Amino acid sequence: MTNPELWRHEQPQSTQMWKFMQHVNSKFGLKLNDYPSLYKWSVNNVPEFWGEVWHFVGIKSSKSFDQVGALLLSVLLLYLSLFAQLPMVSRVSEDNKVMLYWVD
Repeated sequence: MTNPELWRHEQPQSTQMWKFMQHVNSKFGLKLNDYPSLYKWSVNNVPEFWGEVWHFVGIKSSKSFDQVGALLLSVLLLYLSLFAQLPMVSRVSEDNKVMLYWVD
């Protein structure tokens, strides 16, 4: 049984998700063309996906994504799902504690 589609954006090519998908296509030589294909790629390529999200949304941090890596993957997921409209800054201390704050 398939679930009925609840909503479809009238102009998906005008969304940030579309722009991100085109960025990923260009960088990795892919041909993703819809959310399911982006989702599948993100699940199969977790580090690459979150690295690109990190840079695409412009997260500012005291350390680079390469240094923080897996530590912030869950934080990024939370950020994207709950606070995608708010500018965020993160800081990772020497003992790998993560501090997040939102700026106006």
